[in-house]
Amino acid sequence: MRAAAILAATLAALAPGPRAKAQWTLHTSFNGATMAAVAAGKAVAGNSYGLTYYDPAEGLTSTLDKANHLSSSGISAIKGDGDILVVGYANGDIDLVDMAQMTTYNIPELRLSTKHNDKAVNSITPAGSQYYIGFGGGVLEVDGRKAEIKSAWSVTADGADVRGVALTTDHIYAATATGIYRARRDSRLLEDPGQWSLLTSPRGNTLSLAAMADTVYAAVGRAGGDVTLWKITADGAEATKRLGSYRSMSARGGKLLVTRSGGVDLLGAGLAVEATVTTVGRPDTADAVAKPQFRMAEMIDGKTLAIADNEACLIISDTAGMGKAYKPNGPLSNISSCITAAGDDIYAGGPGRNGELNNQGNPASVSVLRDGVWHSSAKTWADSREPCMVAANPRDPSDV
Repeated sequence: MRAAAILAATLAALAPGPRAKAQWTLHTSFNGATMAAVAAGKAVAGNSYGLTYYDPAEGLTSTLDKANHLSSSGISAIKGDGDILVVGYANGDIDLVDMAQMTTYNIPELRLSTKHNDKAVNSITPAGSQYYIGFGGGVLEVDGRKAEIKSAWSVTADGADVRGVALTTDHIYAATATGIYRARRDSRLLEDPGQWSLLTSPRGNTLSLAAMADTVYAAVGRAGGDVTLWKITADGAEATKRLGSYRSMSARGGKLLVTRSGGVDLLGAGLAVEATVTTVGRPDTADAVAKPQFRMAEMIDGKTLAIADNEACLIISDTAGMGKAYKPNGPLSNISSCITAAGDDIYAGGPGRNGELNNQGNPASVSVLRDGVWHSSAKTWADSREPCMVAANPRDPSDV
């Protein structure tokens, strides 16, 4: 039985009973999706407030949020492993969601810890029954079968923020703002920063890592801007490609998947480009994604991608660009400064000023909930900023 299947069976035994039915419904905006994953054959995408997934067996999309299977908000990283969707949060919480059984087991140890100031989960790397998690203070080793944190490692004396983790047969790599640290996997003292050494090259802001066999690829540069793709082996490192508008990278089945704002590249042996997706769907249809704002992509199978898009949310496409977008109905933004009932309609305005009542320069918008559907979400005036109030005429609710 595969490790992921064993983990799923273990979680089913560990998971608490059904939660009480939520008395509140979350109305989440799925604009600004930055994360994508695949678990139990279901494509998942979303933002820090919630996730949506497409179930091919049912032909339907559903949502995951704090009122529905997730333990918290502030989602900062997701990763699929077999049937399990691992969800990390900015507060250090970790959920293991069995996407086949739709059960959740929470790992709260990092969130409850008083040792680390920055607990945000940045990346999740499955390896057998273990998960290696890069977070604000180093690396966590999570035992998936027991659903608990096995150990925590600081790769530097001051607890550097680790953005990504990659593993080869002999080594574990950790990406930081200053470069890449490496340690031997068989070391019994990985919690000692002295076991970790900073590679001579590449140096600089390392955004993410991906491993294929005993080769590690590193993206060094600026998120959303230019990066250099480095190839790292036990013998050294070499720069291979320059990429613009870089967003994310992952490896699966001997392929490297690189996401740029305007396209997804599937790289094969020798980093040769085997396919590139720059638009999705037929250009003569209304639901085509002709101007992508891609943020992350994962392989569903050898020829199908799950893509998180800043505007379209979840995109499922083949490597020729034939597919469609799935976006649950919701308000324009997850940040509202005012909310007003006008008859049976709800008006939400925002985003407004910050907690100190300072201007943020955001264009004003109003989202309208009518008959249970957010079917009017639009910017109001081009020059307006920070709405403070939406008021309705009590004698005529249509006058707002």
